[in-house]
Amino acid sequence: MPPYCRCFSAGGFRWLPITGLDQAKPTISSASEKLKILPALNEKLWQKLGCPPLSDSIAACLNLSEKDLVGEQWKPIQDYETLYEISSLERVRKKAAWNSAAGRKIWLPTQIMHLKYERGSLSVGVTQSKTKRFISITRLVYSHFVEAFDITDRHILILGGNDPLQFSASQLRRVTAKEHKQQVHKNRKKLKQ
Repeated sequence: MPPYCRCFSAGGFRWLPITGLDQAKPTISSASEKLKILPALNEKLWQKLGCPPLSDSIAACLNLSEKDLVGEQWKPIQDYETLYEISSLERVRKKAAWNSAAGRKIWLPTQIMHLKYERGSLSVGVTQSKTKRFISITRLVYSHFVEAFDITDRHILILGGNDPLQFSASQLRRVTAKEHKQQVHKNRKKLKQ
């Protein structure tokens, strides 16, 4: 269930359910049981990635938990500073805010965004002023944690980070589209010989 469904408002106040009740840890024997126990798992993305084996600690891109992961740093996303933050571990979170829907004000708490996996790349949909835009996660991480650049410039490519389950910002490198094309051409020549 999404985090914003866990609270409700009544009498002008925001009410949250009681959390933190300790329960014994059950043993996990199958993937279907694991999905029930790991509510922080991005199940759709996990299936798109080919259902890789799960352990007690899931990959950062699959983790929808609101708790910070070990070594995780957060920075506001360029042009969306008041709305979204990017993590050094390729997670995106939407900041808590009041939202007006159908004439009512609703409080939406901080929430980790679901990532989209297409054409071998992770992206996230960010919305501002009713305009939705999908941005590559590798471009965001490189721009905010390695070297700043204009993420809307399509002449710059970010290479590396091909495996979202073994992601590291240190693997990323920036090249122009022309340099990339020349490198691909060189590699093809080597293969033909």
